[in-house]
Amino acid sequence: MLAAPDNYRLLYEDGHVRLLEVSVRPGETTPIHGHPYPSVLAFDVAEVDARALLELQGAGHAPAPSVFQMTAPTCATVGPQAPHSIENKGDIPLHYYRIEFKRADGEALGARWREWYPWMQYMKNMR
Repeated sequence: MLAAPDNYRLLYEDGHVRLLEVSVRPGETTPIHGHPYPSVLAFDVAEVDARALLELQGAGHAPAPSVFQMTAPTCATVGPQAPHSIENKGDIPLHYYRIEFKRADGEALGARWREWYPWMQYMKNMR
């Protein structure tokens, strides 16, 4: 992420998805930046610390699964995001993974899966 290189680290990217690791230290505010793709945010910090980020962008959100005794991990879905900055007012780092979907397969998957996922054709023979 060119706009906030101290806060975003690219872990993986292909033609379909981009995986970013995001961290915002206590008291830090990120530079203004945006996100052109719909995303899933996977948080490994307490839910309350991440909520301010989500409230600003109108994200979908669900509680952590009941098997976890703490409030993390949890996740949220967000659409493309207009320019914004993130301020961490908490005492611990804000840390999460952002999976950006550069292409949404949707209904086209039925017609194009052999083109987009050629390795799936051979999975049946590998069992």
